[in-house]
Amino acid sequence: MLVAFDGTWNTKKDNDTEYRNTNVWRFYETYHANSRGAHDVYRAGIGTRYGLAGRLVGGAFGAGELPRLNEAYEHVCRAWDEGDRAIDIIGFSRGAATALDFCNLIQQRGVRRPASETVVEPNATIRFLGLWDVVAAFGLGFLGVQELNLGHHLSLPHDRLEYCFHAMALDERRLSFLPTRLGGAYEVWFRGVHSDVGGGNANRGLNDIALRWMMRKAQAAGLPILEDDIAALRPDPTARPKPHDHLSLDLRLVSAVDRLHYTIMPLPGLCTPPGTCTIETEADERRASKVGDVVVYPIEVRGRIAALLAQAEATAKAAGYSLGESRDPLVALIQGRVALVTDNADMEKARDATTRLVSRMVRVARQNSWPALNDYMLTNALYYLRPLYPFTD
Repeated sequence: MLVAFDGTWNTKKDNDTEYRNTNVWRFYETYHANSRGAHDVYRAGIGTRYGLAGRLVGGAFGAGELPRLNEAYEHVCRAWDEGDRAIDIIGFSRGAATALDFCNLIQQRGVRRPASETVVEPNATIRFLGLWDVVAAFGLGFLGVQELNLGHHLSLPHDRLEYCFHAMALDERRLSFLPTRLGGAYEVWFRGVHSDVGGGNANRGLNDIALRWMMRKAQAAGLPILEDDIAALRPDPTARPKPHDHLSLDLRLVSAVDRLHYTIMPLPGLCTPPGTCTIETEADERRASKVGDVVVYPIEVRGRIAALLAQAEATAKAAGYSLGESRDPLVALIQGRVALVTDNADMEKARDATTRLVSRMVRVARQNSWPALNDYMLTNALYYLRPLYPFTD
């Protein structure tokens, strides 16, 4: 089954000769035509119900998400009861945030017998989660503070989720469309603003680049997407983005080790990503990596990771601490940034940065009389020490 959540104010358009449908609807339409399933469901975006009032309140604050979640959950329970056990979910914009929330809701509640509280499957697996440019904006979440999303769960669940792919818009500039990064997801940057990547603005050349990427990932993950469906798209890397030119803030901060889609070309006045970024090639586009797939590093890279972790442990031990709960996120940080360390001189800088990082964590622990280091202290240290090569840009 496919559960599709569209973006704010977005709903399907019939006879769409101007290509105003989003990539959510177009993906759903293709999937449903091939699956011929009775359990595929499309949910129009927040702000499409209750007339003008619903449009204004839904657009500004994300109101209206809870009914969509509960309706979709009841739908999944009915489909499960009728034997459909493959759960695929997609979303764009706030609909992508809803899709994330929905994944967490399924894992929290399990699958129940329809119209009852009886749990029939507490550990349901979600096969595929496809997201275009997540905007986490429920309540006051558009200010960029996750804690203001009023109880919605917008982190990526790592258990019982097989695949997660996130297409991100490189050139979006609006403050109310701050990007949400998802640790553990397969994330790739694409040229364009929010609706260039998620669709719905009639910029088909860019819309189809991100749609083709998602369809190829879905096909590789076993979803009912056919080669003919992909061949019918018309991606065009020469298509110009449609940015909000009066907003000059650079809100899309691209990490030096992020992935860039191979179609991105330098364009004056638009975002220029770091030259160290990994390129998502056309061959990569045709492969689907599972959430939590183990990366096999070359032996010299494994040596650098081990050396930096040892430096961190030694620094903490000398101060009378262990890394404790900060160890796993610190390892993930080192693994994510070690690609920037390419020679002995870089390695010495990285060792020094590791010492400074852990020393700052120890300082915070002592100031607050905390007995052990944790991930909060790591976040605090990264914030106050930035820029700190190789750990921050």
